Amino acid sequence: MVALTIALLPSNARERYREEFRTELSELGFGQQSVQAGSLLVGAVPLRRALQDRSGALVTATPKNLLCRLGRHSYVRRNDDNPERRGLPYLSCVRCGHWYDPPEPDHFDVETYKRRANRIGN
Repeated sequence: MVALTIALLPSNARERYREEFRTELSELGFGQQSVQAGSLLVGAVPLRRALQDRSGALVTATPKNLLCRLGRHSYVRRNDDNPERRGLPYLSCVRCGHWYDPPEPDHFDVETYKRRANRIGN
């Protein structure tokens, strides 16, 4: 069934999907493999259409909001999902997705902050 599924796909994508399907099926038991292989066969025609449409599609960039172009982002606070920084906050613009990572508290230079505050206050 997998060989038939691969034969239905465009020639430039066959090797990639052969490896993906083989890897996916190798993790399953025999009964589950035949059910999954049947599912892959049923989905081969829609996958073929999607792969053919993708090759001719042009990717266009979405225009950036005028306020964001002027540096007037609308930030909201979010928590990072990166495993190395899980739970640390960052700011993300709701209009364009631009993100700002505020300095961590231990890297915050108190003296620079005081000098800036004194210049603004004078």
